[in-house]
Amino acid sequence: MLPRQLRDRFPDTTFRMRPQGEPGQDVEVAGGIHPSAYPGSTWPAGINFADFKPASRGGQKTFKPDQRNNGKIRRTCCPIPCDRKAPVKERRIELGGASVKAIAGWVEIEEEADAGHPFTLTKGEAAGVGSLQFTLAFYEKGEQPDPSVGDLIEMLNEFGNSRRLGVLEGVATDRGPLILAAGSFRSAGDFIRAWYVSDGWHFALVTYVCGVDNLRVGEEELRESEEIVRSLRFDQQASVRP
Repeated sequence: MLPRQLRDRFPDTTFRMRPQGEPGQDVEVAGGIHPSAYPGSTWPAGINFADFKPASRGGQKTFKPDQRNNGKIRRTCCPIPCDRKAPVKERRIELGGASVKAIAGWVEIEEEADAGHPFTLTKGEAAGVGSLQFTLAFYEKGEQPDPSVGDLIEMLNEFGNSRRLGVLEGVATDRGPLILAAGSFRSAGDFIRAWYVSDGWHFALVTYVCGVDNLRVGEEELRESEEIVRSLRFDQQASVRP
């Protein structure tokens, strides 16, 4: 089990993970239900420390030598078999009729969503410099919209013109499975990256905004925003109703 697999297997247990590069056990039971108490668990009762080892005969054989050679000598430690190839179910964030991939550290600002504002994701005050907002428009009836990439670029230009954001830069497009057009603006000290996304029926306007001065710090955040946007999935089923 890797860390996420560990949490999935023992959801009501709090674990403390060893920081990378520090000596000692990989994981410590810090609270909640002890792993040994779960049905079918092979975690020994009374043992609060463990090391991840590959789920193979060779991986298990390295446990005791590692204990001796790496300074992990602790009788109250057990090996945890982990399968690095085991599939992990993708976690998603629900946006009310759509969903996106959940990337570590990104959280929804629930107060804004509850108040009828756009769905907003951030990396939190401690780690993030910008915010990612989703405005959704769902097909209701009539002819299928089926927009082209050109239609979405036109919508991007209208978005910028109506807000007087200036010149549209860094245009990128994609078609399949989602139709997408994206571009950037710099206005009043802010950097704005905007995406128009459609599955042929429904639409989403997504914006990432941060201060221009924070853009270098936010480069990774912007890359993650791109990954989140491209993971968008419209969950509502479209049906033609003339």
